[in-house]
Amino acid sequence: MPRSQATQQQIDRVVSHHKTNGRLKPCLATDEQHASQAGSIETELAALRNDLAELGASLIGDPILVATHPEIQTIDIALQRIDRVIKSLCSAGKI
Repeated sequence: MPRSQATQQQIDRVVSHHKTNGRLKPCLATDEQHASQAGSIETELAALRNDLAELGASLIGDPILVATHPEIQTIDIALQRIDRVIKSLCSAGKI
């Protein structure tokens, strides 16, 4: 299978996963619901971070793609932002 087809399949898998499993939870919830969802927020952020890291690693494996699409760096920036959110939530005792 050509590398570009394998990469597209991986992207399709990640997008499909997030469409089916990445449902947003309502923002309005009781304190008990927040307490029970704290672990799921951390889990969701970690899964999102892992998916983005995997996607980024796959994309940077193609030097032509990197050379012609410097916006791929946005994935790394998004990973850094997720790390800051996780750190902030941990510091605030929310996860």
